Amino acid sequence: MISKGEKEMSEEIKRPVSRRDFLRLTGLATGAAALAACAPKVVTQIVTQVITQKETQIVKETSVVNQTVKETQVVEKLITATPPPPVQG
Repeated sequence: MISKGEKEMSEEIKRPVSRRDFLRLTGLATGAAALAACAPKVVTQIVTQVITQKETQIVKETSVVNQTVKETQVVEKLITATPPPPVQG
């Protein structure tokens, strides 16, 4: 024999989800996902070692460059404001 609680539970499972409930749950899930995406990243690893490295670079040739580059570019544009839309009333 089926108990009263089991009968109520089976009726709830068979009940279709209304559009309002579906939209409410979808909005709730979307909001929760947006909040989770905005959460700051948590650093769980602590660095206890510092490694320093020295680099030396040997230059075999040196060259002197005596060159001046001058470039001027003039841009002229005529910008006009768009007229406001007509007022309907």
